[in-house]
Amino acid sequence: MPAVSFRPSAPLLSLKGERLTENDTVITVAIACINALNTSLDDTKISGVKKVRRFNLMLKLEQAAADETEISLESDDISDIKAAAGQIYSPLMVGQLFAILETGENPIKEKAPPTPPPGGAIGGAEGQD
Repeated sequence: MPAVSFRPSAPLLSLKGERLTENDTVITVAIACINALNTSLDDTKISGVKKVRRFNLMLKLEQAAADETEISLESDDISDIKAAAGQIYSPLMVGQLFAILETGENPIKEKAPPTPPPGGAIGGAEGQD
C-alpha cells in the first residue's frame, strides 16, 4: 500500500456531516487514533517494545495535529491503529478512520457552518438603546 497523507487535526463527523464532540471537545482523527493506541483490551499480549512504538506514534500524531500539518505513516503503524480502533470504536468512527488512513479522505463531507445574517448581528439587537 502506498503511503497516504492525512491531516490528524481533521474532525470526525456524524452521518449528517456535523463534527463529533465529547465534553465540548471536537473529536479529531488524532484524538481517536491516540485513544485507540493507548487503550489495550488485553495488555498482556502487547510487548514493551510495541508499547514504546505506539507511544512514539502517539507523539507523532499529536504533534502533527497541533501543527495542523499532514503526515504519512508506515503500513505497520496504520495496521496497528486500525487493529486498535476496530476493537474499541463504533462503525461510524471505524469507517471514517479506516477510510482516512487508507485514502487520506473522509467519506463523510463536513456540513457547512451556518452563515451569519448580513451585518453580522444575530437577533437584531443592533442600534437598541
